[in-house]
Amino acid sequence: MNKFNLVLKVFKDEFSIEYEKIIYSNSAFIEPVIDGNNLTTESTNRKGIVVWNEVKKTISKSGQFLILTCVCGIADDGGFDLVDVKRKEKSVLWKFKDESNWIWEFDKKEYDLEINRLKKEITELSVEITLEPENVIFPE
Repeated sequence: MNKFNLVLKVFKDEFSIEYEKIIYSNSAFIEPVIDGNNLTTESTNRKGIVVWNEVKKTISKSGQFLILTCVCGIADDGGFDLVDVKRKEKSVLWKFKDESNWIWEFDKKEYDLEINRLKKEITELSVEITLEPENVIFPE
């Protein structure tokens, strides 16, 4: 089984971050960490951020979801496509249809716990921030 973590990065007040020549402040990003590899900062072949509204849906159903997208929110800019997500009896399978051809399988209990943990962390934020990407354009 692969190890699944979601890391919330918050940039508030005077702190900002530059992604793809765009400066973000008073923003938050969810970075996916799979098997200890942060796919936003450490990945050498693909970089992407989590589309939170899509990932939340995977806690209750299988289907095709835009799990990752370009930091700007336009999936096609980063070559991202929908991911086949299958909830099995004891695991959750992600199968990427894009050029990465990634296939990851996570322990179902750990997966659900991680999503619920992040839901709580986002709810408890004491500052007004924009969770990026604010607008998402799905692949064509």
